[in-house]
Amino acid sequence: MKEKDRLAQLKTLRRQKSDDLQRWLFRQFRMLNSKGESKDLIEIRGGDIPPAGSGECCEPRLLQYAFLHGLRPKAMAMFWWGESPKGEVRHHLHFYPACNGKCKPILKWMLQGMDVDDNPLESEKGDEGLTAQLQTVYEDDDVCIVCKPAGLLSVPGKSGRASVLTAMRHRFPDSPSPLIVHRLDMATSGLMIIAKTMQAYHDLQRQFANHEIRKRYVAVLSRPLPDDTPKEGRVSLSIRPDLDDRPRQIVDKEHGREALTYYKQVGSNRLWLWPRTGRTHQLRLHCAHKLGLDDPIKGDTLYVHADTVRMRAWNVNTDSVYREVYGVDNVRAYRTDIQAVCGLLVANTLDSCITLYDDPVLWNGERQILGDSIRAFMNDSTVRDAYVMGNALSIERMTDREHFNQISAKSMHAHFIDGTVRQATAVDNVLTIFYPTDDKDSTLIGMVYVETDTMRMFLSPERKLEKIWMPKTEGMMYPLNQIPPEHRQLRGFVWLENLRPRDKDDVFRRVTKAQSLQRLYRKVAAPPRQRIVDRFNPETKRR
Repeated sequence: MKEKDRLAQLKTLRRQKSDDLQRWLFRQFRMLNSKGESKDLIEIRGGDIPPAGSGECCEPRLLQYAFLHGLRPKAMAMFWWGESPKGEVRHHLHFYPACNGKCKPILKWMLQGMDVDDNPLESEKGDEGLTAQLQTVYEDDDVCIVCKPAGLLSVPGKSGRASVLTAMRHRFPDSPSPLIVHRLDMATSGLMIIAKTMQAYHDLQRQFANHEIRKRYVAVLSRPLPDDTPKEGRVSLSIRPDLDDRPRQIVDKEHGREALTYYKQVGSNRLWLWPRTGRTHQLRLHCAHKLGLDDPIKGDTLYVHADTVRMRAWNVNTDSVYREVYGVDNVRAYRTDIQAVCGLLVANTLDSCITLYDDPVLWNGERQILGDSIRAFMNDSTVRDAYVMGNALSIERMTDREHFNQISAKSMHAHFIDGTVRQATAVDNVLTIFYPTDDKDSTLIGMVYVETDTMRMFLSPERKLEKIWMPKTEGMMYPLNQIPPEHRQLRGFVWLENLRPRDKDDVFRRVTKAQSLQRLYRKVAAPPRQRIVDRFNPETKRR
C-alpha cells in the first residue's frame, strides 16, 4: 500500500507541476487587440485554463503581427493545406472557420474595436422567411408533420435563433409536450414529426429508440463514386465530438461511439442513406471521411483563379446586400458540375449569374460549349440555365471518345436539371452533326448532318435524345464509312480537354501561350471589356 500511495502522490505532484507549467506558459501569451490593449490567454478566457495549443493557429498569429506593426487587416480567411488528419475531415485548400474551443475566444478579444461582418452561421437575417416556409404535411390531435427548409435550425441552440421549435411553440402554446422528437441538421431539408401530446411524445420516442421508424435521406455527393464502390453497402465508423470544436465530430476508434449508416447508390453521385444510429453529423462524416465513402456531400463552392480577382459589394449591412466578383486574364473556374476558362469573368450574387467573356469555354460532363460570351444562371448548388451569345458551338464527346455530336448556331440556350442538360435550343443558322446509336448495344449507326433555322432538343437524365423539334430542314444521313470529310467537323471545331480544370487545385495551373491560342480559332466580337473592368478599377488602362 505504501508503494501505491507513493506512486499516487508522485502522479498528483506531476499533474500539479504540469498544470503550473501550463498556466505559466499561457501567462506568457499576451495578445493585442485593435485598440492596442493587451491580455494573456487566461485573462481572455476569464480565468479558465485554455486548451493545449491555444494561440498557435495562423489567425491569432497574423493579427498579433499586424497589431504589433500598426497594420489594420482588411480581410482574413484560413484554409487547410495537405492531407487530412486521420480523425477529422479536412480537404486540401478548403476554407474552415476558427475552432470554437481554442481560437474563437481569442479572436473575439483581438477583433474588438474593428468593424467585423456578422457570422452568417449565427445571423438571424432570413430566419423569418425560412420559418414561413414551414409546410404542414399532416396533422391530427396527436402529431403534426412539417417539412423543414434547409437553413432553419431544429432547435434554437446557444444563438437563440428562430427554429422549428420556436415556430411550433408559437403555434401550439398550450401543448404540455416538448414537441420536438427528433432533429435535422440546419443545412438539411426534410420531414419532422412534432408531438402535440405527452402520450404521442413518449410513443414516438420509443419507436425511434427501437428503430421502428425508418429515416431515409437523399444526398448528392461532390463527384461520381468510383466504379469499384459497391452500389449498396454500409459505413461503420466510431465518432465523438471534437472537444475543442463542438459540435464538429471526429473519428475515434478508442473513445468514439458506434455510428452505422446503410447506403444505396441511385445515380452516379446520388445516394439514399439510412442511418441506424443518430450521432451528430453522422451522414456528413460517413460520406466525407477517407475511411467512409471519401466523397463529401455536395456544396455550392465555385473555385476561381485569375491574374486579378476583385469584389465589389452594395447595400452592405442590409438585407439586400449583393456582390460582384471580377476575374481578369487567365481565368480558370471549377465546380463539380461545371468548369470554365476565359479572359474575363463577372459573377453577380444579385441574380446568381456568372458571365464569361474573351474566348470562353464551358464544360459540363462530356459537353464543351464555346461562344463570344456565355452566361450561366445558378439555382442553389447547380446550374439552372446557360446562354451562349454569338458564334455558339456545342460539342459532345461520344462514349467511343472518337466521334463528337456538334451543334453550331448564332445563339444557344441550355436548361439543366440536377446538373445535366435536359433541354437545348439553338437559334439562327443552325448546323448539326449527330451520331445516332443502337438502343441495344449503343453502337454508332451512322452520322446525320442537318441544316435548319431553329432546333429544340429534349434529353433524358442519362443524356439520351428523347425527342427533337425543327422546322423545315435540309440534311443527309451517312454510313460511318461514307462521311464526307467536310461534314466530319463543323467550322470552328476544336476539342480543348487539355485546358479544362480537372479539380479545385487545377485552377492554379498556368496555361501556356500555345495552349491558350488553341481557342483563338476564329475572329469573335470583342466584349465590353474596358467598360466592365472600369467598373471595379477606374484607373485600369487599356492594354
